[in-house]
Amino acid sequence: MKLVQLQYFLKVAECHSISKASYELFISQPALSESIKSFENEMGSQIFERTRKGVKLTPKGKEVYHIVQRIERDVEELQRFAINNEDIKAINLAVVPMVSGTTFLQIINEIYQQFPKLEISPEELRPRELLQHLRDGKVDIALCSKRRDDEALFNTIIAEMHLQHKKLVDVPLRVYAAKDSRLAKKSAIGEKDVEGLTCFVLNDYKNWAGHKRQYVLSSCDIIFNAVAHNRGYTVMPETASIGNNYFSSGQICTVPLKEEATVPLEIIYPAKNNVTNLDEKICSIIEKAILDNY
Repeated sequence: MKLVQLQYFLKVAECHSISKASYELFISQPALSESIKSFENEMGSQIFERTRKGVKLTPKGKEVYHIVQRIERDVEELQRFAINNEDIKAINLAVVPMVSGTTFLQIINEIYQQFPKLEISPEELRPRELLQHLRDGKVDIALCSKRRDDEALFNTIIAEMHLQHKKLVDVPLRVYAAKDSRLAKKSAIGEKDVEGLTCFVLNDYKNWAGHKRQYVLSSCDIIFNAVAHNRGYTVMPETASIGNNYFSSGQICTVPLKEEATVPLEIIYPAKNNVTNLDEKICSIIEKAILDNY
């Protein structure tokens, strides 16, 4: 009995037709029929009943079907374990800026502790750039914010690359303002509250309503420096305050939006048939770190 015979048996059972199964398996119908006949001989009983519409499992065949399904799952598990952390020398890990540097370092340190021989190539990328890197195969595992502007691209790349994704948390957007600004005294901020003020904003969050005087910048450090000196305010995810020196020193404070807005943070990883035991462990480390911090 060969593994390929079990695979052929499962396909015929699922298709209820030898001709349809042969088409999907890319083998000739006579060759598939011969394989099924040989399998039945080895089992010592008839497992398929031939009908006008095709084939169906006999009571004995149904028992065999459930056993073979378990065997197939075990084989897939063995294949995943065969690709262990000794075989994989490096992994490309990318995150969007909304993941704080403190949390990112925590994730990397935890991975190194569990897999000291693994080479990690960490990278911080803008959401759209990160999605393009996923499409180009430059990133293995990613933490990505799913913005409305990029939702179509996000879904297209996930489908094209057969990737898996899981939402970990919805991160609220907050207004960041200097401690001595008029915004710092507000309990919540709406459009009228920011009239006449300059907004410094990352390209990722430029579409928040209410910005009349808006400057789109590419660096968080430049933005927070301008905000700390009361040149204006910014709108960023709540996570931007983690490990932020301007925030911890009290130069900048955060204020909620009157109309709450959130940005979903998702983990993206290889397709189910390609995911390794190492991938799953790294994803668990990342998920725990995000949920612990956010």
